[in-house]
Amino acid sequence: MRAYVSGASGFIGSHVVGALRAAGWDVGEEFVDVGDMDGLRHAMKGADAVFHLAARYAFRGDLDEFARVNVVGTRNVLEAARASGVARVVYTSTCATCGHVAGRPATEEDGPPAWELAVPYKATKLEAERLALAAARDGSDVVIVNPTTPVGEGDTAPTPTGRMVRGVATGRFRAYLGGTGVNLVDVRDVARGHLLALSGVAAGSAICSEARTCRSARRSR
Repeated sequence: MRAYVSGASGFIGSHVVGALRAAGWDVGEEFVDVGDMDGLRHAMKGADAVFHLAARYAFRGDLDEFARVNVVGTRNVLEAARASGVARVVYTSTCATCGHVAGRPATEEDGPPAWELAVPYKATKLEAERLALAAARDGSDVVIVNPTTPVGEGDTAPTPTGRMVRGVATGRFRAYLGGTGVNLVDVRDVARGHLLALSGVAAGSAICSEARTCRSARRSR
């Protein structure tokens, strides 16, 4: 079995690659710009599954670049996978597409409030997730994974989450949680959740990586 992983050098992506190889998969992890359709089709040649993790993950930056990578890039990956005859695409979204709901945990029925969509990363990831849902409705075999806040070994860049953890651990940041919480998940569990998304989950479903794993059909919003 062969899988292609976009964003394989990233924090979650590197763990997905490791989990796939430990499960006996042949993994293609070559870097291809998500704007390069020919390159994407070549990388996916012969693949049974595609894991799309490549994304622009930051809380500040140029909106056009977020859109190019997160939205247009996702559209290109989905189109290339369909053209290449890939059996299943596992798309890595984010819990931010469910948003924050006061007084109770958010579910797949909820959407983020307008103030969260002012963050380019969150707005473009929501738009990209809707593309994945549309592809599933149109007949592609697509499953969406919605991790919460991943932590663990290998966040060397680091990600925005990793910078926050490092800042608190080194004393650079002084922080406490007052009236809120952060749902942390071991990145190894997130990787295992990606592999679980390959089987036993219907196309168009979502897997939420939390302290426990939940599966539920996500309806188009």
